[in-house]
Amino acid sequence: KLTASQNPVVLCDVLTDRVGQTETLQMLVDLLKVPSCNSHMGKSLLNESQPWYIGDYNGAESNKTVQAYVQQTDCFLHVGDYYNEINSGHWSLYDKIQPESIVLLNPEYIKVGNQMFENVSFEDILPTVLQKLSSVDSLPTYNIPKTVFQIEEIPSNTPISQTRMLETLQSFIQPNDVIVTETCSLMFGLPDIRLPNNTKVIGQHYYLSIGMALPCSFGVSVALAEMKQTDSRLILIEGDGAAQMTIQELSNYNRANVVKPLIILLNNNGYTVERIIKGPERDYNDIRPDWKWTQILQTFGVSDAKTAKVSTPQELDNALKQIGNDTTVPRLIEVTLDKLDVPWRFHKMVGN
Repeated sequence: KLTASQNPVVLCDVLTDRVGQTETLQMLVDLLKVPSCNSHMGKSLLNESQPWYIGDYNGAESNKTVQAYVQQTDCFLHVGDYYNEINSGHWSLYDKIQPESIVLLNPEYIKVGNQMFENVSFEDILPTVLQKLSSVDSLPTYNIPKTVFQIEEIPSNTPISQTRMLETLQSFIQPNDVIVTETCSLMFGLPDIRLPNNTKVIGQHYYLSIGMALPCSFGVSVALAEMKQTDSRLILIEGDGAAQMTIQELSNYNRANVVKPLIILLNNNGYTVERIIKGPERDYNDIRPDWKWTQILQTFGVSDAKTAKVSTPQELDNALKQIGNDTTVPRLIEVTLDKLDVPWRFHKMVGN
């Protein structure tokens, strides 16, 4: 199917990573120079700096130019597929794609068009496919579509918006960075960022467990230190409501043998994700206000922390330049946002 197709697309999903086949798939994609995408839960798995990487794909919740191209593919190779509500663009992942063109590579089955092969894992199949294609004398050449990496502007009532934050992060993120994202509104803007090579995104995209990212980031910091990946910057994107649920984990960052994080704290006065889904004025979406976030690390005994509070795009840019790269100490940048400001994709998800 791959060699016979005119316009194939490879979609790398999260289970590719879980069974250790990301490197194999990257080699396959690079060999064929085939148009490729990461899924919502597979963000950062394939190298997004390659010219044949056309953008993230998540059905109707995708970049419009990426969606238009994928929907006319004649071979849709979905590797490590994990089909669920959030990871399928609310069940729109295969819309307008001909069923006979879809190839699913799963740890428990392979499906080629309408043919199902049970009890076989793609961790056995994918290396064999790569080996066979590597011995082919003349591989097909595919046209790579020109897709537009543009972050759709959403107006905000504050000087800085999440759209502007995403644009700033696009410039700030470097190769080898590890980004731990809270189940917050900004999580749903990250697919619009094109990440440099060897960047890793970790988040709770499936269960959407609010409050997981802060303790998760400490686990990541320990792992990076043990793996001696001291050139990796750890960036935690954290909501103020979620942070209040697991805030005590900040005290662990005064330990010696951990990678020190940059915490970008979204101060939008509560659970903005919940406000947008249902209840913009419901008081149960409020949190205890007026926490002194720039003093919180010192409160938990992290005496060498560096902090800043910003309310404009320029202030955010300056803060990132001044303290963002100092990996010798924990850093926290508090960003003042409007309580109903979210990326465009989140509005689309909830039908606004």
